[in-house]
Amino acid sequence: MKINNFENVKKFTDSLFEMMKMQNMSLVKSLEAIEETEIHGKENIISKVASFTKNRLQEGENLSSIMRVCPYLEFDSLYISFISFSEKTGNLLKSLEFLKSRCSREKENREKIIEAIIYPCFVIFLALAFSIFIVLYKNILFSATTSEATSVNEIGIIVKSFLLLISFSFFGFLSLKKLICNSNLYEAFLIINFQIKEEVDICSAINCVIELFGCDSKYGIYFEMIKERIEYGLDLRKAFFIDKTLIRNSKIRSEINNAFYLADKMESKSEVFDKIATWIFERNEARRKCYMKLIEPVCIVVVGIFLLSIVISLYMPSLSILNT
Repeated sequence: MKINNFENVKKFTDSLFEMMKMQNMSLVKSLEAIEETEIHGKENIISKVASFTKNRLQEGENLSSIMRVCPYLEFDSLYISFISFSEKTGNLLKSLEFLKSRCSREKENREKIIEAIIYPCFVIFLALAFSIFIVLYKNILFSATTSEATSVNEIGIIVKSFLLLISFSFFGFLSLKKLICNSNLYEAFLIINFQIKEEVDICSAINCVIELFGCDSKYGIYFEMIKERIEYGLDLRKAFFIDKTLIRNSKIRSEINNAFYLADKMESKSEVFDKIATWIFERNEARRKCYMKLIEPVCIVVVGIFLLSIVISLYMPSLSILNT
């Protein structure tokens, strides 16, 4: 049974890299060490993965094939592709280092998302508690004019308002998650940069990116088209030309397209992907910090409108009855 996949994949990758690089052990010895050190874990998943992998390796199977059929952890296609790549080049450590950093980036993204939603969740909880207090206080204040039907109606108003607030928060969370998570292009250019530095041809590097996104996705189709252009002999600028269907912001499109143009002119193809990835990351970080600063005032305004609408909906009818 494959459980808690991301955390365990990261833990297994970190442990294997630590044993092989820091402890200078072979792959089999590293797996034996992981099997022994993780044996007292709560779920013991990492120990089982290490034991399963070690036994299959000793039977003569490839590491990438073993990970593809591992019954305890689900390694994604990119992970397996990098392990398969290391088997061809004989440099497992570099592939593990890249995969380790990729897992760390994903963990950081998750932590950023959790950090971002703590304040809105706290404010929504306070808003709900305060709205219930308003209803109770109103019932005490206007007990003479409050009927059972009125109380049911008031509860309905709160439920509808609260559901509206939750819906707004949910769509806001989806937007925030999209902004906080690393750009797909950032990940793609990092992968291509790593592969090219390992002296892999650019078409093979692009194949890894296609495996990451899937052939039917927007980015998968885009990089499949890039691969075809390169095979036809087009230069980098023409092959990687980005149109508005991929990136709507014209300034960003222009910056990336110009970077490829300069790479062709200066023959610095090995550095262009790293520079573009760094530029995309810095831009995303700046945008993320800006939106994080906006969370608090937006939450205050939205919750303020929510509470004001409840107060008006609950108190106005009672005040009208008293005036008559």
